[in-house]
Amino acid sequence: MKQRIDLSVILIVRNNWEQIERCLKSVLKQPGLELELILLNDGSEDGASAPIKKFADSYESINLFEQKFKGIVQSRNKAMRQIKGKYTLFIEQEQELLPYSLQIAYREAVKRNVDILQMPYIRIEDKNGKKKETTVNVPYLKEPITGLQYARLTAAKGLFPTDSYVNLINSEYLSDKVMRFDYRLEDEYDFDFFAKAVIGAGSVFTSRTPVCMSVPRDLADITADESSIKLFNQSREYIRRNFNEYAEANYFSNEAVEMLRYVRHMNLLKYGVDNLQKALPEEDFMKWTKYMVEHMYDYSGWKNISRIRLRRTLKKYLTSVSGEANK
Repeated sequence: MKQRIDLSVILIVRNNWEQIERCLKSVLKQPGLELELILLNDGSEDGASAPIKKFADSYESINLFEQKFKGIVQSRNKAMRQIKGKYTLFIEQEQELLPYSLQIAYREAVKRNVDILQMPYIRIEDKNGKKKETTVNVPYLKEPITGLQYARLTAAKGLFPTDSYVNLINSEYLSDKVMRFDYRLEDEYDFDFFAKAVIGAGSVFTSRTPVCMSVPRDLADITADESSIKLFNQSREYIRRNFNEYAEANYFSNEAVEMLRYVRHMNLLKYGVDNLQKALPEEDFMKWTKYMVEHMYDYSGWKNISRIRLRRTLKKYLTSVSGEANK
């Protein structure tokens, strides 16, 4: 008889065995679930490969793949082809799952029969040599709502339905929509993938129980060539992309495509408006600014205090934005 698998956990690792080991142990300590860990070693070159293989060989629930360095986008897409669980969770090696968190999350997702369960997490930051823990909370929902409704709700609160939270995704939903991480977006792949997954979902719910502790990317092992200018240039490509490809694939309605475009434009704000003005050609920057003002008015109005502050930030850059949004 084929064993039922409740949850597939996808973990792509590269270098830093001590960090990887902590993450692996936190996954395997999760009780009450039939779990598979799809572990892909993406070309570790600091001696981590040997202990990774030794550790994986000790557990039947670990499905280990090894390859020369391909990058996390190609690696995740490869790992997704191995999913056997009812739900799927993507984690990173700098994260450590909290005790019983997956059991709680899985039961909530199954009980509500949702496409996506968004979960809070604990972010660990180093402030002048002192560790500070902050819980990153998700919006509270009484009942599941559609992904588009959820995107509107979060947009009105100045939040984004993206990888800012940890997502438990129905594996059948992933398979039906043939979702993949987009290699063309490089460092924006996470935002793109999870924004599409959430906005296109038929049902979304949120958990109030943190699922993991996470070290911010700037404190984890990142490549030395990452820079603000590189990210700005990728964001320019973001603006130029053809968003209608999702609607043509019967994945998104026109309204959902427009919402995806909106949250992608909003995502650019993390770089700061002044920096965007320097990074983007003047014509592109003015188009972005005009779009942002008009659509923030459409989606959330000016009643929200965060939107009012944001409007004031953008207003000094406007030259000719007409209508209610420019008052």
